[in-house]
Order: sequence, then C-alpha cells, then structure tokens
Amino acid sequence: MFQLDRVAAAWAKDTKRDPAMVRAEISAMLHDTAHAPLAGLVGEPMVNVLQMNLDLRRKFGSPA
Repeated sequence: MFQLDRVAAAWAKDTKRDPAMVRAEISAMLHDTAHAPLAGLVGEPMVNVLQMNLDLRRKFGSPA
C-alpha cells in the first residue's frame, strides 16, 4: 500500500488509462492477495511482490 500511488500512476501512464481506475483495480488486487502469517493470527498482511508484478503484467500488459 506504501507504493500504491506511484505504481498506479506508472501503470496508468503506460497503458493510457484513468489513474483512479488503475489505482482502484490494483488496490482490489492487493486486498485479494494479502495474507497474514499463521492464517491471519499474527502479524500484518503481506503480499508476494513478484506475484503481484506478474499479475499486473497479465492484467495490463507489458509496460512501455
């Protein structure tokens, strides 16, 4: 979530889409894939950054 605005702006620019829509889509993807250790019993939710980058490429195509 810390880098969401920067990442969404870059993908919106590369794909020529509305930044707010791209941000909302990426935010939804993050919430769907985030998980906390021990089935959510401890710690903060984490995201596999490599998998997220692959999902972004799959959804929006390769960046320009």
